[in-house]
Amino acid sequence: YLSIIKKIRPNIKINIIEHDVSFLNLKRSYELESTHFRKFLSLLRFKIYKKSEIELLKKCDLITVLNDKDRRLLLSEGFSDENIYTEAPYFQHPDLEKQLELKSEKIKNSILFFGAMWRKENDESIYQFLVNSFPKILQKNPDVKLFIVGNKPTDRVKEFNDDKNIFVTGFVEDSSEYFNKCQIFIVPLLLGAGIKIKTLEALSYGLPVVSTTIGIEGIDGVYTETEKTCIKTDDFTQFEEEVVNLLQDEEKCMEMSQKSIEFIIQKYDLEAAVEGLYRRYQDLL
Repeated sequence: YLSIIKKIRPNIKINIIEHDVSFLNLKRSYELESTHFRKFLSLLRFKIYKKSEIELLKKCDLITVLNDKDRRLLLSEGFSDENIYTEAPYFQHPDLEKQLELKSEKIKNSILFFGAMWRKENDESIYQFLVNSFPKILQKNPDVKLFIVGNKPTDRVKEFNDDKNIFVTGFVEDSSEYFNKCQIFIVPLLLGAGIKIKTLEALSYGLPVVSTTIGIEGIDGVYTETEKTCIKTDDFTQFEEEVVNLLQDEEKCMEMSQKSIEFIIQKYDLEAAVEGLYRRYQDLL
């Protein structure tokens, strides 16, 4: 409808917010396909969607992205730097003392995975984790409890629920209960694009995070050579070891928890986000 709107109101300014650059996720899906036929279909879908997404973005006066990685991706596709604005997601400042106090109320040996479970990237990632990684973690720590929280889990994920070590909750009215009571947060993502809000949310609750590269993608400064707010690895043998070790290391959990909360306070501030966007809209008008 943008063409119609522009025709009726030629002077109107249009800002589009790209939660993520969607064609990147489709490109990754194509790269992971195993059969030639599925790879062909996936490549076709990626090319059609990419063309459509870029054409839509070109009709807008301002493109707001949520991280500099997506900004760089659009610049590589020929968009002007002047037409792209990066607005970091924001969170209310967490109560550092309260979150540290809640450590005593945590469920021992508990792991949280959170997301919209109907989305392919969440379903596929946690399914592969359940099949390939969790049994090995369970061998080393028989008391571990994995909470998979999110709306519309697929049947293949729900089949793992045993109400002993694996709890697949489906939709919950208030996810904060699980962020408050679980010991660590995992992001074993194999697919996806854009910034991962689930990871930021976990950090805002002071949860130690173990993630793949994709799971912390777009969160600038969370993992650098000099500052490692979370644990990052794409080697799933190491991923399993990090989870097991972290569950047993209360001191390291406390240290990572404090770093997580301080990171959110410093980098994702509501007032700064609103002020920056207000200035950009003034420039646009």
